[in-house]
Amino acid sequence: QLESYEESEQELIRRAWASPPPRVDDEYVDGLVWKFRLEALRAELSAVKRKLGEAEQRGDRDQVALLVTEDRRLVMAGEQHKGKRTT
Repeated sequence: QLESYEESEQELIRRAWASPPPRVDDEYVDGLVWKFRLEALRAELSAVKRKLGEAEQRGDRDQVALLVTEDRRLVMAGEQHKGKRTT
């Protein structure tokens, strides 16, 4: 089957077969997913805090109330997420 590939591609395929990349197990993937979710929560929290500051400067009490609630929700979600870390 290698004959259908260019010589340089054949060499890459042979080297990959001889020395495959390290296996990625479920624990490693779970750790990455946990990390990405935490980073997403932190980014969302940062955006809410920025919007909250802007709303406070404008004196927009309704928006401040909504954003304070969202801020608390995200802080709690972050703490819960941190508690789920297994690695």
